[in-house]
Amino acid sequence: MQAQIFAWMMDLFFIFTLHILFEQLLGVKYQNRLALLVGWGLCFALWNVSSYLTIENAFVSNVSTSMIYFLVLYFLYNGNVRNKLILMILVVTLGIIAEGIVAFALTISGVPADEYLSRQPGLLYIGNAFSKLVWFAFVKLITRISLKQKQMKIRGMDWFEIFLVPIGSILICHVVWWGRWKHIDLAQIIVLGVLLVINLVTYYMYQRVQEHAAERMENELLKQQNAFFCLRYEELEKQWLKLRRMRHDMANHYALEMSYLKKGEYEHLMQHYEEKLGQIKQQGNVIHTGNIGIDSILNYKLEIAREYGIAVDKEIKIESEIVINHIDLNILIGNLFDNAIEAVKELPADKKKIHFSIKTNAARLLFGIRNAYEGKKKRDSNGDFLTSKRDDFYHGLGLKEAKETVKKYDGQMNISDSHGEFSVKVFLYIKG
Repeated sequence: MQAQIFAWMMDLFFIFTLHILFEQLLGVKYQNRLALLVGWGLCFALWNVSSYLTIENAFVSNVSTSMIYFLVLYFLYNGNVRNKLILMILVVTLGIIAEGIVAFALTISGVPADEYLSRQPGLLYIGNAFSKLVWFAFVKLITRISLKQKQMKIRGMDWFEIFLVPIGSILICHVVWWGRWKHIDLAQIIVLGVLLVINLVTYYMYQRVQEHAAERMENELLKQQNAFFCLRYEELEKQWLKLRRMRHDMANHYALEMSYLKKGEYEHLMQHYEEKLGQIKQQGNVIHTGNIGIDSILNYKLEIAREYGIAVDKEIKIESEIVINHIDLNILIGNLFDNAIEAVKELPADKKKIHFSIKTNAARLLFGIRNAYEGKKKRDSNGDFLTSKRDDFYHGLGLKEAKETVKKYDGQMNISDSHGEFSVKVFLYIKG
């Protein structure tokens, strides 16, 4: 009975890990959870029947297991047949590697070779449990690499978490089982079951935390865009009111201009024109390039700069459509502007200046920003500049995040600080 409970427990854990791997790499074909449950239920039944019929022949057992993998992939998950065959081979290969690692570890741990080769039940329990945990570590590693390939941010703590829980579970099992592997009891199997559940729950909880953090970041960036739209609406409303007043006063203006002309008072006429032109120029303070990502972040940051009394010298030349992701633009430009504002907001009035430029053509985007600063810029052990802001989560996550965005588009970032001036130049290829 204990052997059967153990076998079912291992099968269920393996099914969950396979689903994690297949879903991450291919995506599910049916959003209905019942379809997945029925499909994997049939897989569970086929596994048990196959194991019973092919228990004496390892080769036939592996072939039948591989066919079950492929059937599950074919009916439950997206992708073409070629990719599914490759994934099936990967699963079988990693399973063999995991078992090989555990077999080697048990051998060098002092397990008598004759007892190991004679397939003692207790050793099979230990080997099977350890190999499934090593396999799960492989699955977590592959899913993280998959996220990296999709150009999603993977932090150092993520790599640590990949192996922390599985290896910790192996160590706990070693303490609970080692020295008593000849007589595995139900209590030891229950401990293993709890550890397997902890592994799965920890994985899903960690995934949810990451998704929640990404949603918070995206929501904050959307708030910045909404703030721009509010500013834009207010500016348009002001312009509309000015136009209404100008139209209302147009006849009076023409009458005044005609009076200046008839009397030859050209200086007064020139002064009158300069005043009206000044009013029109004031209406052009809002940036409108046609790209929502650039417009939203630049207008939002310019408004913050104005609140601090910071003069911003800008040069904008957009010659083509920019297909860079809006969120990436917010992270890149917003972060660099935040750093510049943070550096100059406490400086004397004559130094509270930021110079930025953004230029594009059909193939590339050039962005530059420079500002004065006081003190000494701090660097980490890798030579990267450190931000002095307290809240660096919502505003680009520092220069390191900006570098990640540049890397995503195969671009280049040049950072320099000399003679009290900090300068950043960014070059990005625009992907069509």
